[in-house]
Amino acid sequence: MKRHKAEKEAIKHSEPITFDNTGSALEFGGALIDKDSLVHVMHWPAKVGQRLSFPRKSGGNDGRAIAAMTDLGNDTRIVHLDAPLDPSEHKIWTIGKPKKGAVTIARFRRKPVGTNIVQINERVLTGAAADGKLKSGDSGKAWTQRRDGKTVLVSVSSRGGHGIAPNLWNVRDKIAEAAAN
Repeated sequence: MKRHKAEKEAIKHSEPITFDNTGSALEFGGALIDKDSLVHVMHWPAKVGQRLSFPRKSGGNDGRAIAAMTDLGNDTRIVHLDAPLDPSEHKIWTIGKPKKGAVTIARFRRKPVGTNIVQINERVLTGAAADGKLKSGDSGKAWTQRRDGKTVLVSVSSRGGHGIAPNLWNVRDKIAEAAAN
């Protein structure tokens, strides 16, 4: 009984990987998938004209406005920026296929959360974060995993406080198409 409980508790924690926040908007979150589009969640309050701030690798921030938004369903949205960002200053994320196991959930002004993906469905990923680790403000923040020595984007938090996120791998073609338009 104690062993089973210990295993259940251990799955809630993993060592977080370093998160490059230059590919996300401060406070807003999301993840850049090309130089002028980021993937985010539909339920997060956002409006056309809203200003976003992106940290630069060299220091300081670049400001951009939301020019348009494309809702893809399954709490997934593409946010189109009014002008491109410089890829040498900002991380452009590659969407990777999620696997059960360690995942890092990015956050701003707080340390990233290391937990594990415990269930993968066609539309949803379920994490096992410890109770109270994630807050409702963690919605829209990037979920990353390591693949062949590289860090890839697997999702953005949909229900931050509950560790649930859309499976971006299964809609990557829709995401690419929406970002290109």
